Amino acid sequence: MSAARAPGGRERRQREDVPVVSGHLRIAIELAIGFAVLLAIDRLLGRADAFTGVQPHPYWLPVLLGAVLYGTGPGLAAAAVASLLWVLLGHHVFAPGQDYFVHVFAVAKLPLLWTISALGLGEIALFRARRLEKVMRREGKYARQVDILSRRYRRLNAINQDLQLRITTEQRTVPHAVAQAVAVGGDAVAPDALAALIALVTGSAAFTLYRAEDGQSSTVLTHGPVPAVRPGPVLLTAVRLRDTPVHVGVAQDQVLLNGIGLCAVAVHAGRQGPFFGALIFHDLPADRLTDAGIAGLGAVPQWLDIVVGRAGRA
Repeated sequence: MSAARAPGGRERRQREDVPVVSGHLRIAIELAIGFAVLLAIDRLLGRADAFTGVQPHPYWLPVLLGAVLYGTGPGLAAAAVASLLWVLLGHHVFAPGQDYFVHVFAVAKLPLLWTISALGLGEIALFRARRLEKVMRREGKYARQVDILSRRYRRLNAINQDLQLRITTEQRTVPHAVAQAVAVGGDAVAPDALAALIALVTGSAAFTLYRAEDGQSSTVLTHGPVPAVRPGPVLLTAVRLRDTPVHVGVAQDQVLLNGIGLCAVAVHAGRQGPFFGALIFHDLPADRLTDAGIAGLGAVPQWLDIVVGRAGRA
């Protein structure tokens, strides 16, 4: 395995080395062109003495640009070339009686300044380049993390949508089957059989259909034990005026349902008919006392059209 990967690793390192060599060659060419232009200017417009006496010295330009743009190495290289041209081509006269060390310092002053400047500015440029490279790597790392999180979020969102669809489908399967059975059976459906179907779907062991008459209630359909307390006009009015079931999950509804049941759903004579009464569940499993469970109970009265119609004809 390692032997198989070795050639690829060498090729990758060779490919990575190509831009570096090309970059060094480009910098060398740029510095050479810069010094060539300065030498041409010195030859054509100056005295061909490496700009002796010109302040600031033109050789500062390639030294500073090399250090600031490319770092310490190119800056020192430019300083070395400038120093060599300055020493070889500059007009340095050693006057009689002049101190030798003063003459040497006068000649070496510019090369020393170029070297120090190239070293200082080059290190600053390299420090900034390293900081920028570190920031770019960190940005790339964060971008990859954001991409990973985005993919995971999309995956979780897709799973969530799939689960919601499955839950909705499973929740709707049994109620729709009951509704279809009631519709197919028509008047032949017995009240006891209908009550058993409602108990099967809702999980309630006890519920009662009450008819509202002049503020009072009478029993129409029962399943399981029925409490002695019947719903009064206050509860019936609340059920009639509500768009959603009255249930013990709401604090103000607990007083209305005290001793009667856990949830009361409005029942109408037909889909858009007048208010008929209330279907009160005296017992419900815990999963039915959630928002989704209570909302599902709101569809149960639609299955009672046959019982409501019989009670109306009676």
